[in-house]
Amino acid sequence: MEAVTIAILAAALFSAVAFGRMNRRGSLAQAPVSAEFPLPPETAAEIASQSALTTREKLTRDPVPVTRTQAGLHVEIACPAGVMTFDIIGLPGASHCRVTARAGDLTQIGLPDIGGIGTPSSDVLHLRVGMPRNAAKLIRRRHRVFQALTVASSRNAAYDDVPWAAHV
Repeated sequence: MEAVTIAILAAALFSAVAFGRMNRRGSLAQAPVSAEFPLPPETAAEIASQSALTTREKLTRDPVPVTRTQAGLHVEIACPAGVMTFDIIGLPGASHCRVTARAGDLTQIGLPDIGGIGTPSSDVLHLRVGMPRNAAKLIRRRHRVFQALTVASSRNAAYDDVPWAAHV
């Protein structure tokens, strides 16, 4: 009887820790992160749309469209983990921009339903708390884009006359 009680307490503790970690990662992914780069907005949008994709995604899907909004440019990358959006706004001076990234709306993956209630079994918890399906993947995707923009901006300063695609 004591072993069953200990097992129940351990399971409750483990699930509370796992839920807390998932909640923290979800809030980190949804928090807007912005940085300024010495790149033209069109170049930054092109880099964001290309570097956000994994190698498999580059081979199997169409390029990510860049849409023009009133404020600037908008890049939205959807994957099974969720949606990561990048807003690129030009700053005074044609060669500077601010890139803001955050996790967007939730995506639902068509998996078997639980007892016919109409919600995929793996999305029940994520939809309840309003967070992305896999926030860690979205955070890695955001980091990959910011790293590519940093490399491109530093190489842009060194090789001003060479297009970024030749040396990124």
